[in-house]
Amino acid sequence: MTRLLSAHRKVVADQGRLLEALESALGELVRSSPSRTDCSSLEAEQCAVGCFAMDPLVAAEGEVLLCLDPADLEQERFSYLLECLHGAFLRGVTIRCICAESMINLPGGRSYIQELQTAGAEIRVAPLLPFRLMLVDRIFACVSVVDRHGENSTLEIRSPETCHFVHRVFDYCWVTRTSSKACETADAIDVSDREVIILRLLANGMKDVAMARSLGISTRTLRRVITDLMGKLGVSSRFQLGARAAECRLLWSVLS
Repeated sequence: MTRLLSAHRKVVADQGRLLEALESALGELVRSSPSRTDCSSLEAEQCAVGCFAMDPLVAAEGEVLLCLDPADLEQERFSYLLECLHGAFLRGVTIRCICAESMINLPGGRSYIQELQTAGAEIRVAPLLPFRLMLVDRIFACVSVVDRHGENSTLEIRSPETCHFVHRVFDYCWVTRTSSKACETADAIDVSDREVIILRLLANGMKDVAMARSLGISTRTLRRVITDLMGKLGVSSRFQLGARAAECRLLWSVLS
């Protein structure tokens, strides 16, 4: 399990470097774009704007892609987003959304995910986002990035080529960097505090004898608990148990 966690950290670090490169490139694009007070003209392929425009969601016909983080959870804005998404879903629009894992860590974070699902969005969760994004019908995108100077900028894009690039980045993240199970937590899986502690001790590489001693139970009882845990999480090995526990965020759940 220790090797699994080390490999996971390396993947996250590699992804972080990739995202830094993407954000830097898009940040340069933002700075080189003309700043306009009115970006509604179809001739403007890209321009820097103050915030995401929701109007394109109302006109969506085929597909909406979103990358959301806690900045998108401002109450009035989020409520309007849900309204627009539900309307698009009723029109038959496909909606896919990658949520930053940090959203789940917020108080009531899982309720935000559930509201997005109720509105018709298919949700996946990622440790890191390439950028905050709204892409509508592959012809209009809003991308928000932090450039290498730490400045947050939003770019409105109407260029078909750039929208295609953004779509490819989203698809890559959707397939390779996200989990559809990451919204599950200890609340959704019936585990006791003692079982969570055992999972954490396993993740730290502690031997069975040392774990049993620290918990004040016999080694036989410990192994029976681990076997029961494997059954609850639907796995057949301790390695799979660690991976599934990480997916369900059991290693970081709050004990009662």
